[in-house]
Amino acid sequence: MPALTIAPAARRYTRLAAHRHRSQGLFRGFRGGLLVDAEGLVRVYEGTFTRVEAP
Repeated sequence: MPALTIAPAARRYTRLAAHRHRSQGLFRGFRGGLLVDAEGLVRVYEGTFTRVEAP
């Protein structure tokens, strides 16, 4: 099993609208959109995950 380590990642977040943001990796080419709810919690992180609501 590989060892897991935590390391900082240089990111830039840009607000595009009330509930839309853009995330960019500053040293890797990753770029994705984020949709957040009224509390600011991520609902959708484009290309990565979509939050599932409890039944």
